[in-house]
Amino acid sequence: MQTIQTPDSGSITARRTLVGMDLEVKDENGDTIATVVVSEREAWTLFRALGVELLA
Repeated sequence: MQTIQTPDSGSITARRTLVGMDLEVKDENGDTIATVVVSEREAWTLFRALGVELLA
């Protein structure tokens, strides 16, 4: 699991699942505003596009 803090005091947490990666977005109050499961390949494409490296 890896959590990235966003500039607006929110966070994005990435968790490995059996089918890929679960990405959970929380607002500055800690409320979940979005969650999505994507394939690992799609997740890494997104991370690279954002310039974010996660420790695997």
